[in-house]
Amino acid sequence: MRRVISVVLAILAGILFPLLIWVALFIAVRKPLLHVLKRAGSAALALLAGIFSPVLVWVGFGVALSHKIRDGRLRRVSNRTVGEILAAARLKVQWEAYEGESAASAIFGRQPISEIRQLLTRVGL
Repeated sequence: MRRVISVVLAILAGILFPLLIWVALFIAVRKPLLHVLKRAGSAALALLAGIFSPVLVWVGFGVALSHKIRDGRLRRVSNRTVGEILAAARLKVQWEAYEGESAASAIFGRQPISEIRQLLTRVGL
């Protein structure tokens, strides 16, 4: 039993004492170490900001330019009228207005949902 206790104490002394020495050393040099780490971190941050700022400016310029081009393309596409959409869908509509009614009262024939989906895909909606 004494032998086991002495072996355990030797292992603890071999592991625990160096660990305690390192902890004490860290506590002793903590303030100067933190000061050096803060300066090194500030220098690294300034260096990264100096390197990446021009890159980020050009990336932002590219993104803004692509949005501007996309908006210009959307403006160039002419808006289609309802009549053009219906003509592209080849949808049968009774456009004759009765007396006293406006042309907005067009009559659409009933169609199944599958046909309506096909019409919408044909038109591009």
